[in-house]
Amino acid sequence: MSVNNGLFRLANLLALMLCANIAWALETDFGVAAKLEYTDNSLLEPDNEQSEWQRGGLFGFSMIENTDRVTLDAKGVAEYRDFKNNTFNNDWRGDAALTGAWHILPQQLRWEVEDYFSTLLLDSTVADTPDNQINTNVLSTGPVATFRVSSVGRAELGAHYSRFAYESRRQDSNRSQGFVRYLRRHRANLESSLNGIVEQVNFDSEDIVSDYKRTDLFIGASSSDPLNTWALNLGLSSIDKDRGDDVDGFLGRFNWRRYFRTTSYVGINAYTQYTDTGLNLLTAGQQQRVVTAASEQVSGDIFYDKRIELSYQLGSVNRSINIRAEVRDEDYETQPLDRETVGGRINLSLNRSSILTVGAFAEYRKYDYLDQNRKDDDVRAGLDLNYRLGRTLTFSGRYTYNSRESTQDTSEYRENRVLFYIYYGNDPLSYRVLPI
Repeated sequence: MSVNNGLFRLANLLALMLCANIAWALETDFGVAAKLEYTDNSLLEPDNEQSEWQRGGLFGFSMIENTDRVTLDAKGVAEYRDFKNNTFNNDWRGDAALTGAWHILPQQLRWEVEDYFSTLLLDSTVADTPDNQINTNVLSTGPVATFRVSSVGRAELGAHYSRFAYESRRQDSNRSQGFVRYLRRHRANLESSLNGIVEQVNFDSEDIVSDYKRTDLFIGASSSDPLNTWALNLGLSSIDKDRGDDVDGFLGRFNWRRYFRTTSYVGINAYTQYTDTGLNLLTAGQQQRVVTAASEQVSGDIFYDKRIELSYQLGSVNRSINIRAEVRDEDYETQPLDRETVGGRINLSLNRSSILTVGAFAEYRKYDYLDQNRKDDDVRAGLDLNYRLGRTLTFSGRYTYNSRESTQDTSEYRENRVLFYIYYGNDPLSYRVLPI
């Protein structure tokens, strides 16, 4: 499977890094769990409600390395699902994110790697059940050379190979990218840049989506103030297709986060640009943007994406609240997938004592499929409890309510789901990249 090929390439690169003459100071964490889960509507259908019991296991991990020669930040979770009533086939699912660099010549030459593995919906208009879930993997890797031009200026020249792979779909692609940028530091925490990127995209099945060459030219500015970080890109994108009409348009990205203290902040993430599913998954990882299973429509088609995300977190030792809101407009070039999205999510957590933690969440998303004359209103809400049984053993319980109201009656559903699991170490679900 093409997804596994991408993971195999990533494993080879990590093996090379491990074999290099590097002093390691790797920090690791993990958690394992046995779980039992029940749902009263496993097929998520309006009438044919079938209950299902699910047994399984969870494994979560994190790895952090930060030395002069190697930087690495990786986390993920794997889940095995065994369906008692055989409503679905038993399977493995999970998600993971990895970013790293091997500094071959510190401050002169480095080899970068990024990999994001996630589970998305095969069809975003169909309910989120195992039969509608597919694995996706985005791998990008390559060298970057840095040349010092002056005491405040430097140039970077790089080349990246990327592999975007989707299980059970024919939109897999290979991408070759070259880029050059000039960066100038104006103050200790303020930097500007001139950027040029050329990327050749070749699809495995060109009969579905045309190969194309993309060119991005933009200026950038960023602040690395620990309490007030922001980054801005403004420019143009030009896409030259082998078949069909060429497209070009404005490129704009803005990311800002203001910290009030270590665990409290407010932030904005906004952009307007031509993109595609794989590029969005890669961008999400780079910007720590929240991706849900339904947020990306699996398609090789190019689309113009306009999005604004607002985030707020207030945290302390005993309690925390996290709020996110999103407005998005997707305009596809060839496929009838145009969609507008409005939504938000709130998470609450309360530490009642050193052994008891309770939490709650509520999420609402409204999808308007413009080419299909269809609107969906999705609601999810839940409660969770964690009780520490011992120094390394914890019991966790979670209740989730899940519903959809739709202009298509056959797509509506209601579901109640209960999950119990006992974990050793840290909570495996805390390593998830996608929200629960």
